[in-house]
Amino acid sequence: MGVDQEVENIYEAIYNINGSLSTFSLTLGNFVEKMDNILGGFDNKVLGVVDKVNQIGDQTTSFMNHFPSSIAYLLTIFLVVIVLNLLSVWLIYYIYLFINEREIRFDRQVRLYRKQIYRMLPEEDFYNADTTSINSENYIKIGP
Repeated sequence: MGVDQEVENIYEAIYNINGSLSTFSLTLGNFVEKMDNILGGFDNKVLGVVDKVNQIGDQTTSFMNHFPSSIAYLLTIFLVVIVLNLLSVWLIYYIYLFINEREIRFDRQVRLYRKQIYRMLPEEDFYNADTTSINSENYIKIGP
């Protein structure tokens, strides 16, 4: 084989590679154009989603600006805790008084019960009752 034959083989190989690359370029060009259209639509949708998210973020921020800061909420919770503690101390104090005054309440109930019993008795029994005077002579006999 001669040099001319080798050059012609190289030329033919380069020509085949060139043809393959040109067909690849044409098909790739069509593919790239289709992908560009598809990705362009995707980019537009992503930008629309980004805009919606930004709008929601802005609306949330403007809505939250109408509320007081977290310090106000913490102060409110602190005041509620203080009020509940004062209420519990007050209740404990009245439970203590209730326990200490149980004898007084018991005596009052006994008096009310006796009043009800006396009301049920006829009035004649009070007037005819033996009303001996209570003195020591009735109970202690001195001498024979």
